[in-house]
Amino acid sequence: MTETTDAPPLNQDKPAGPKPDGVRAWITSRLRREQWVYRILAIAIAPLAVAATVLTYVVLFVVFGFLTSGSAEPPADGGVRKQDVVSEADRSSGGFVAHLAAAAGLVGLFAVARRSTAPPWAPVRVRGETVNTLVRLSQMTGTGWLILLQSDRDLPGPIRIAADVTTFAPRLVQLAYAIGRRSFDIDRIDTVRLGKLVMLLLKARGRVALFELVERFPEDDPQELVDDLAAVEGVVFLTNDPPGVTLTPMVADEYIEWRTKKRQQLGLDPAEDDVKWRAV
Repeated sequence: MTETTDAPPLNQDKPAGPKPDGVRAWITSRLRREQWVYRILAIAIAPLAVAATVLTYVVLFVVFGFLTSGSAEPPADGGVRKQDVVSEADRSSGGFVAHLAAAAGLVGLFAVARRSTAPPWAPVRVRGETVNTLVRLSQMTGTGWLILLQSDRDLPGPIRIAADVTTFAPRLVQLAYAIGRRSFDIDRIDTVRLGKLVMLLLKARGRVALFELVERFPEDDPQELVDDLAAVEGVVFLTNDPPGVTLTPMVADEYIEWRTKKRQQLGLDPAEDDVKWRAV
């Protein structure tokens, strides 16, 4: 795990670095790429989720069909007893009951999955001179998406394992839905505001307390600020008090590479302030 360092206050003078317009253009293009990745993942997972759901339904149907069918030993003389003659109507009725029970069981598994899945966010209190509010920090970045396939760790071990196995299909549906929803949520992100947020994090070159970011945008909803940042791959939320946020080194390197290529396309030398910024 990479160690993060606390950044100086956001209003402290620093070497010149990324500019708002450049960061906004870069983060917008980056979000569009991530949006397509999310859509492709959702499209790829959806058929697997449907197949797993159908398989779960078939297993439930077979189990309930076996439980409701009953059985009887044939007469010793090999004859046919009157009560062993099952009409076609009775068989259809038994099949209908099995289908109904399987459908109810599947709905029940979806409900269990919804209640037992580990929460994909962590509630934290943001406190500052002018702010005191509760926000939810999303954990659905990178491999964090896999949390939607896991049961809450507070559940006892055997129950958690049983829930993981029996609710795999519903959770796969939840995963496909969550990834697909993220791809549509990206369209609603305020890229101007997000560009400013990411620029502050790039300049900070370390951990920034959440209350500092919230106080810099007093007219905006703190939860919206957090949600916008969560959509950027490489943003890391830190929940220990005081809660903060930072960027992985990959994000800064990617921005410098993008800006250098843009300047080269315009026939300009790499920005001097980027060279200073990278050397700090």
